[in-house]
Amino acid sequence: MQIKNNPKLLNLLMGDMEIAPDEWRPTPYWQGYSKRIYSRLQAVGIDGFRTDWEIIKGHGHIDPTLPPTYEGGSLKVSLLRILSKTPFFSQISNFYMKKVNAEHGLRKNTHDQLVLAITQLLASDLDCKRYMDLIKESSAGLPNVLVDDLDNFSIDFLIHFAQVLTLDSTIGALQMRSVLEIGGGHGKFAEIFIKLATKPDLTYCLIDIPPVLYLATEYLRSIFPDRVIDYDQASKMNRITEEDIRGKILIIPPWLIDRLEMKFDLFWNSASFQEMEKSVVVKYLDRISNICQCVGLKSLVKGHALGAGGQLEPIRLDWLSDEVIERKYSEIHVKDQSAASHVNNILNPGGLYKIRVFKKDN
Repeated sequence: MQIKNNPKLLNLLMGDMEIAPDEWRPTPYWQGYSKRIYSRLQAVGIDGFRTDWEIIKGHGHIDPTLPPTYEGGSLKVSLLRILSKTPFFSQISNFYMKKVNAEHGLRKNTHDQLVLAITQLLASDLDCKRYMDLIKESSAGLPNVLVDDLDNFSIDFLIHFAQVLTLDSTIGALQMRSVLEIGGGHGKFAEIFIKLATKPDLTYCLIDIPPVLYLATEYLRSIFPDRVIDYDQASKMNRITEEDIRGKILIIPPWLIDRLEMKFDLFWNSASFQEMEKSVVVKYLDRISNICQCVGLKSLVKGHALGAGGQLEPIRLDWLSDEVIERKYSEIHVKDQSAASHVNNILNPGGLYKIRVFKKDN
């Protein structure tokens, strides 16, 4: 399935981001990523983005193999490409390429074994298998794939699938009518949640920074063509109510969050609060606590290393949780014996990440 390029939307988002309030623009950790992704999208477009390191690295999972050795248009790469064809350097290049190809083979084999093991583990649980039988992963964003849906699941899909099922077993998430997600990446979690939701009129709002928001818009639009409300449409709305977006997928940047005038059953954030500054997270939580009944967080337990990406202070999960509880939420125990929870643990060696769930006090 091909995704259509939409340069008008991409440039509108990037242009408006430059004049948005500072607190809703990319924080230091993401400023470099945003520039790199935007440049790459301008150069190659959106089709095939799910296997493009320059676009997907930092907010999604990619092919286990490395990008082509001499890919790119920089002066350094162009020089290496020329040198690799000369008699002397070709011997060095050929030796190097044999090593690289061997590494690619090992990575691909390990990756395929992991996908198979996780798929079998999930299928061993009756509830998980029931959901697996109901869903197919979209091929949108993958190059040279002519079918709309994949026969097998990607590792990226299985990661988010396990998260959705963990939330469902803990708080019945898939029975809910409305979801707000901040930091949704290109929309894989949203895709799975919307496909499995029991309510046909589920309302989903995804918030992220450009240009990742552009990826999410066009990715989800390719799957749910009649449900997406994009930034171009939303920016013309002075206020956004439940009646305006019921049953739709609203995809907006952070600077439109104050236009939301509705309640949500669930808020979800996976590994993006940990990349912001505390002052920005507090602003988000202040708004979320007024409109969301349940809160789910997946985050690094200890936060990123000090100073990572220019971040001023690590965001620890305990600090995040305390901030949520302070806003009158109580923590709900996450079931840790389900197949989905075991998958979360397998894909989380060393317990670096943890999922915590909260419900608003009555």
